[in-house]
Amino acid sequence: MSEEDSVLITLGAPFYRHDGGLFVEDQTISGLRAWAQHFSRVTAASVCLHEKPPAGWSDAAAAGIAEPQIELVELPNGYDRATFAKTRDDVAEQLLSIMRRTTYRLFAIGGWIGDWGVLGADTARKNGIPHGIWFDRVESQVMLESAGSGLVGRVKGRLKWAVGAWNERRVLRGADLALLHGRTVFDRLAPLTRNPHIVEDIHLVEADRISPEALATVREVEKGAKRISLMELTERTCKWPIGDPSTDDFYFCGLPCAVDKPYCAAHVAVAYQPMSSRRDRERNRGRAASA
Repeated sequence: MSEEDSVLITLGAPFYRHDGGLFVEDQTISGLRAWAQHFSRVTAASVCLHEKPPAGWSDAAAAGIAEPQIELVELPNGYDRATFAKTRDDVAEQLLSIMRRTTYRLFAIGGWIGDWGVLGADTARKNGIPHGIWFDRVESQVMLESAGSGLVGRVKGRLKWAVGAWNERRVLRGADLALLHGRTVFDRLAPLTRNPHIVEDIHLVEADRISPEALATVREVEKGAKRISLMELTERTCKWPIGDPSTDDFYFCGLPCAVDKPYCAAHVAVAYQPMSSRRDRERNRGRAASA
């Protein structure tokens, strides 16, 4: 039975099942609330990891993300090769069943082997089901740029890039709609699909925006950036890109990474925006407005 004005979306950020609760990334929670404002029912599917969630994930039920309007579908970790081989057909059938009862289908594309978004798009295409895809970034390029600096790392990066680029081209050709975030992504991928649309702004509310203080700190830190190239990146150097990749002025920050992060402390502050910090900024704005 079809659910009128309903949507299936696959997500890039994983769920976490821990201590009896299901945890969802804070930005994803904001996004799901926005989807629920425009559709009678939202079904969101993502990999679910059975471990303690990192900072920036919140309990879905406590955040009001629950049935009947929002359904969360927990999928196995397809990026584990053995799990992908064992569960691929079952997940395809599960997604197909959901597609047949929803009005719209939109798949986030990661591109690497085991990406359920790619499987969902392939399944929709094979069954003649209209569907869309969306890209936050050119994932194949990210795979290449995040490769290690040694020979083995560069070879692995080139292999992942080839697989990712092939998957990107394949799902772009088969999709009825492609939502591409930002001008760089649009310019790179739009020629590969028949119905591309640029999505410029992912900030859903004012509190989601990076604070002026954090931006000022980043600008000051970037004055002392090491300005290194892709081939000079190591596990210990900040991988934050600066400038337009299509120009000769493009470079990576290169300052020492923060502990267990791919970026330096200043870039971590703008790359990972805790929901608590955004709530605090919004609360402070509200207090100032009422004063």
